[in-house]
Amino acid sequence: MSRPILLAGIADDRLVREAMRIQAEQYFAQGDLWFVFCRSDPEGALRGLRADSEIGRWDAKAWEGLLWAAQQQGEARLQQELADAVLLAPNTVVESFVSAAVMWLQQRRRCFAFSLAWPLLARIVFAPFGGLVHLCSDLGGSGPFLAGLRIGGHRLGTRLALSALSEGERAGC
Repeated sequence: MSRPILLAGIADDRLVREAMRIQAEQYFAQGDLWFVFCRSDPEGALRGLRADSEIGRWDAKAWEGLLWAAQQQGEARLQQELADAVLLAPNTVVESFVSAAVMWLQQRRRCFAFSLAWPLLARIVFAPFGGLVHLCSDLGGSGPFLAGLRIGGHRLGTRLALSALSEGERAGC
C-alpha cells in the first residue's frame, strides 16, 4: 500500500518529480503513490503540478492522477483552480489525459460557472485535434473534425455541453 507520508515536507517545485521517481523505483510497494497523495492532499498535488508547469514541465501522468482523484475530492475552489490550470496545459498534455479530464468535468460540472465550463469543455474535447482553432479551419473537410464527431469522447462532450446549456449556472459542487 502506498504511503503518501513519503512526500511530506517535499517542496512544491520538487514534489511531482520526487513522487514519480519513488513510484517508478518502488513500483510494487508504491505504484500508486501519486494517486494516493492526490486523494489525501489534492491542494498540495495541484501546487506541485503548478510549480512544474511554471517552468514548462507538464507531467501528463501526474495531471491524470490528480484529475481522477479530483472527481471525488476537493472543494469548489480547488476545482476552479484545477480548471484554470487545465486551460493552460499544452494540447499534447491534455490529449494524454483526456479520458480523466472528461470524467472529472462530468462529475464536477456543477462547480463551474457556464462561462468557464464552455471553454474548459472545448479545451478537453478538442485538444487531440490540435485545439478548437485548428478544428474550425477543417469544418468543410473530412479531416479531424468530422472524424472527431465519431469518437466516443466527442459524443460524451456533446452530451455534457447540451446538459450545461440546458441547466445553466448552478450553485454547489
